[in-house]
Amino acid sequence: MKKIALISIAFLVVIGLFGCSLDSDNKHEKNDEKARAEQKLPSKTINNVNIKVSDLKLTENPSGKKNILQAELAMVNNSNSTVGIGAGDFQIIAKGKTYMIYPEANNFGSEISKGKELKGSAYYEIPKGIKKVELQYKPVVVEGQKSKVLGTWNLNLPAVD
Repeated sequence: MKKIALISIAFLVVIGLFGCSLDSDNKHEKNDEKARAEQKLPSKTINNVNIKVSDLKLTENPSGKKNILQAELAMVNNSNSTVGIGAGDFQIIAKGKTYMIYPEANNFGSEISKGKELKGSAYYEIPKGIKKVELQYKPVVVEGQKSKVLGTWNLNLPAVD
């Protein structure tokens, strides 16, 4: 009789500990999702062009093996001349790897006249499970110049739609 009572008590203790562990994991996951939803999407001015990340969306790639990150950007040209800018000028860094634009998507690219605004989306194919990325503005250069990162945004990704 004592053995049954001890086994029952041990079983209840294990169930209680396991249940608390799951509750803690769920709370942590909900806090991460809340932080991603509430993040203030940043704006930076680089070479007299204000670049703002206006929205982030994450969807599953049709292949099902990766996700597609859509970064919606709004750019205002505050310089005195026309500026060319496109999604190819941005890259994603996640877990030490660099991801260039997803070429099969409708990525933006255009010239912006002085004082005008351009809105568009850049798409990236990234592995599933990534929750944080760094978006880098690294303009494509010509005539043998070396490309360099001019701006970075640390972003928490939303949940997959």
